[in-house]
Amino acid sequence: MTSDALKQLIQENSAEAAHVDFKQEWHRNKAKLIHDILCLSNADYAGDRVLLFGINDNGEIIGLKNDENRKDNASLFDLLTSSHFNRLPDINIYTVTVDGADIDVIQIANRPYKPYFLTKDKTDNGTIVRAGGIVYSRNGSRNTPINSSASAAEIENMWRERFGLDQTPAVRIKEYLLDIHKWHFGQLTYYYKPFPEFTVQKNSEVLSNLPADQEWTRGCIGYHYKPGNFASQILICYHQTCLAEIYLVNFDGDKRCIVAPSSAPVGAGRFYYYLKDSLSFAYQKHMALRSKSDDSTSLKFPIEFGGDSFDIPVFQDETELQFFLGSLGGHDTMKPTGDPSRQNRLWYENFMRYKAWRETNPHDFSTSRPST
Repeated sequence: MTSDALKQLIQENSAEAAHVDFKQEWHRNKAKLIHDILCLSNADYAGDRVLLFGINDNGEIIGLKNDENRKDNASLFDLLTSSHFNRLPDINIYTVTVDGADIDVIQIANRPYKPYFLTKDKTDNGTIVRAGGIVYSRNGSRNTPINSSASAAEIENMWRERFGLDQTPAVRIKEYLLDIHKWHFGQLTYYYKPFPEFTVQKNSEVLSNLPADQEWTRGCIGYHYKPGNFASQILICYHQTCLAEIYLVNFDGDKRCIVAPSSAPVGAGRFYYYLKDSLSFAYQKHMALRSKSDDSTSLKFPIEFGGDSFDIPVFQDETELQFFLGSLGGHDTMKPTGDPSRQNRLWYENFMRYKAWRETNPHDFSTSRPST
C-alpha cells in the first residue's frame, strides 16, 4: 500500500469500519493483539482488512516512535503459530511513511476460510482469548467483546462462506478447480471430493470442426508435424447441468495442451488472451497445477520473428481488456485475413503493442498464474 493510498483509506474511514482498526501504539498485551486479529479476520467484509498502528481513534496520524512492542513479519508469525489458531489467516506486515510519520500495517487478506478461532486459550497477564468454539468477529467498528462470542447468525454466515454455499455453482467451481489435491481423477470423468456433484467430463473425440492451428501455436515445432495439432473438449458440470464447455488445443507434437485462448479482432488480424475472472482461465490454472507446468507460458513466435518466447496475455476482466483494445485505436472489426503469413505478422505486431502497453499498465501476475 502506498503512502497516498493509506492516507485516502484513513480519510475515508476516519471513524474506523469493519475492515479498518486504528491503534495509537502496538499492543503491550499479546492476547489483546490476537483478539483484534481474530475479529478483523472474521469480519463480514468483501476485501482485505487492516490493523493500523500509529493512528489514534479519531483517525489522526500520530506515527510510531520508540515503540518497544513493534513487530515484524517474523515475530508476528511466531506469535500467531504459538497461539493455536485453527488455521492461520493470510497476514502481511509492513511500514508506510505518511508525511514523515511511520505507520505499521497488518494487512489481512480476505479468504473463504472463516471462521478463524483458537483451539486453545491464549492468556497474557490475566487477559484470556477463549477457545472451545468461541468465535470473535467485528460488526462495523466494534469488535466482539473478549468475554463474549459472535452471534449464531454471524457464525452461520462464516461457515456458509467457507463452504461456498452463498455462491452460485459457477463461482464455486472456480475456487474448487484450484484446490487440486481434493479432486478424484478418473480417465474420462473426475469429481471434487468434498462436493462430488461438481464433475469434469472429457470428450474423448478429436473435434475436427474446431481450429487447432491458430497463430499462437505456430512457432512450436508441432505446427509442422503431420498429424499436427488437434482440438478436444471437456464439460464442467454441476449435477446434470453443464456450467461450461471448455475447448482445448494439443500442440507442439502433442507435448503441450492448454485451454484455447479467446480472441478479439484487431484490424485484419486477431489478438489472443485469457480473462483472469473466467471459468476457462480457472480450468487453465487447474491443468497447470495438476501437471506442475503451465503450457500457456514460454510459447514461441515463428522463426521469421526471431523465435521469441511469449506468454498468452492475461487480463483481469473484460473492463481491462477493453481498456487495452481502446488504446490501440481503430481496432474495428474487419474481415480477418486468410493468408497465414500475414496472420502471423499481425499477431506478432499486436502482441508487441500489448507488451508495450503492459509495461505502463502492470498488474500482479503472481495472482494470475499459478505457482507450479
